[in-house]
Amino acid sequence: NRTKEKVSWLKALGFQRTVLARELTAEEIKAIHLAEPEMELEVFIHGALCVSYSGQCYASQHCFQRSANRGECAQMCRMKYSLEDSYGNTLAPEAYYLSLKDQCQIDNLEDIINAGACSLKIEGRLKDITYVKNVVSAYSQRLNEIISRHNRRRGDNSCQEPLSRSSWGSVSYTFSPNLKRSFNRGYTTYFLHGRDHHMASLLTPKAIG
Repeated sequence: NRTKEKVSWLKALGFQRTVLARELTAEEIKAIHLAEPEMELEVFIHGALCVSYSGQCYASQHCFQRSANRGECAQMCRMKYSLEDSYGNTLAPEAYYLSLKDQCQIDNLEDIINAGACSLKIEGRLKDITYVKNVVSAYSQRLNEIISRHNRRRGDNSCQEPLSRSSWGSVSYTFSPNLKRSFNRGYTTYFLHGRDHHMASLLTPKAIG
């Protein structure tokens, strides 16, 4: 979902939460939140990116009869391609022209929260337990820092609402998480603060960490 009109329509149908498209900027997320403040917004913050617009990739279905929009993507954007003109002349050597870096918004979490997101989504398709442990811990600790700092800053007489987690209890850690040490293709902030012009991972679709 990428427009306030669509989110308003879903609200009218009775939906309580909507998942927003990965291409939205922080300002676009905020505009949707202001239009429908009662709607819970879920925002994708970390993990693999598709070169296509969210939910609009049909290449896998066309070439392999495997629908990317039904969880059966053939990962065509992770393949190597050559670039030729209409006469068959090679314009550029083979490379992974459609492969994007992974999204990482750990340094933009506060902006995303302030824009109105209440649910933060981490992609983990085919990832192992060490990836989950490291990545979730990194974001969880950063989230704790943001909540603590926000609530100290607001003070007792502030008109700002306090921030809190929806979960109960607390987690103790026996290690220091480091996102660079988990599977990644290099990191990008994608469109959050305007288009990142260095979002492609042309040399390899595999982990560089």
